[in-house]
Amino acid sequence: MLPTWLGGLKKSFSIELVLLVGALLALSGSHLQVAAEENLTGNTLKAPLAVDWKFTGQAYPNNPTGPVVADGTIYYASGTRLYALDEHIGAQKWVYPEGSYLPNPIMATPTISGDTLFVPEGDGLYALDADTGRQKYPAYKVRGGVISHPAVWGDNVYFISGSERLYGIKASNGHPINPLLGGGIPLPGALEGDVTTYNGMLYFCTSNGEIHAVDAQSGAQKWHASVLGVTVFSTPAVSQNYIYVAGQSAITCLRTDNGLVVWSLPARNDFTAPAAVDPDGNVYVCTANLKVYALTSQRKPLWKTVPEVDFPINAAPIISGNLLIVCSAEAGVYAYDRNTGELVWDYSIQPSSLDPNRLPEENHVLATPAVDNGHLFVVSDDGSVTCFSNSAIDLIPPIITPLAPERGEYCKGEPPFIVRAHIFDFGSGLKPSSVTLTIDDRPINQVTKEDLINGKDGFTFDKDKGILEYDIQPKTTGVSNSFSDGHHTITITAQDWKGNQKTETWLFTTGDAYPIERALRTQNTQGTNTAGGRGGRPGLGSGGGGNGGGD
Repeated sequence: MLPTWLGGLKKSFSIELVLLVGALLALSGSHLQVAAEENLTGNTLKAPLAVDWKFTGQAYPNNPTGPVVADGTIYYASGTRLYALDEHIGAQKWVYPEGSYLPNPIMATPTISGDTLFVPEGDGLYALDADTGRQKYPAYKVRGGVISHPAVWGDNVYFISGSERLYGIKASNGHPINPLLGGGIPLPGALEGDVTTYNGMLYFCTSNGEIHAVDAQSGAQKWHASVLGVTVFSTPAVSQNYIYVAGQSAITCLRTDNGLVVWSLPARNDFTAPAAVDPDGNVYVCTANLKVYALTSQRKPLWKTVPEVDFPINAAPIISGNLLIVCSAEAGVYAYDRNTGELVWDYSIQPSSLDPNRLPEENHVLATPAVDNGHLFVVSDDGSVTCFSNSAIDLIPPIITPLAPERGEYCKGEPPFIVRAHIFDFGSGLKPSSVTLTIDDRPINQVTKEDLINGKDGFTFDKDKGILEYDIQPKTTGVSNSFSDGHHTITITAQDWKGNQKTETWLFTTGDAYPIERALRTQNTQGTNTAGGRGGRPGLGSGGGGNGGGD
């Protein structure tokens, strides 16, 4: 039976708008998008995690592709190159193409099936030997390139092109499944999100507001239905007999067998990433207000407290055991208890570079990570893949660097006055709640930016940038908050997720003598060839004190 595609809907569905969530679930193995039941395996993560290794290849800004892992090897694309690394130590096994570059960047995550790696490229689909990186047969060239994750079912490989066509070839030899799929079946719109494979079916959305169900064995369309607000984040997620599709500001639940709408819920804020769904039908989603929500299968809130991140989330979350893993666009990685929403670990991936003179100022994660054998693999657009695990050894405490006031600095004691420090941990990451600030034995509360807007006093800590800041402004009423003349002490304490703790203390001085003291301190740092200043103390510089000036 040849596939059939209807030009319009036989039946339209009235979508009732009402609240939250939906879309993609990804994990390691032979598929990027998988069913919820397949996501919870024995290879689960345990918090806290720490860096096991990091590999840096060619950078590619806003890299949309994620890693795939199979048989001890991790594969990831970065622009016009594809890397294969040893999963355990991060050593490079091969790079494709060797000694050169692909003509176009890879814009979708590859798929591993058996001993073949299927790579969606800008001019077609490539089949590489997973062990050697060599091409197994000529690339299947298509107009518009391949923009979807290749979906493998048995010996069939399906993919969607930028020219809005669905193709199907045999995994074993690259020949078309049938003439119609070989030439590409026209779709009623551009692909939105990605393709999900589940129980012998392919599910995907198109820009005309439809979700399609295609038989993976024959390539025939089984049904299609209307979904409002389809966006680039509308990758279907499947759990049991239900499909969840996140539209622009609503999630729709449909039946897998016929596409009938079961329910639809609106959200106050747009979705910024596909969501995850677990075997119990709980759905997890990230929205434009930087929050992570969880709903039960009965469409009720699962968590009492809603977590919030500092930057937008564009990568689909994943579930591993009892953890929900979320990556922010600014390379922050978060692990939440999926039953309570409690933050149990987080980490900020700092940018790396093959050229030490051209280190990127920022780092971004836009693709879903992968989990295998108790390890978490995250690809960032600096060209790196970072491997985390609970078993990684971390014995080094955080690094605390005072920025303001400087150590031993002489300064005015009147506000405005800034206390600032950089705090970072390269091993297991800094535990934000552990950061404390004390000035002259007086504890300062840690507050949020929203607290500051509401007039609450305290310091803020930007965990993604690692900046602690306490901004003291003049009081208009009440007791003055100026520092008294004399020496003052600042103490900062921080702990990483593995329990290593660091305490940093430094002094500064305030008072009426500030201008003279600072001038003397400046002279004292100019070296032994500097003339003494007027009225200076004996022994400052090589020149004499008193009224003696320079040459």
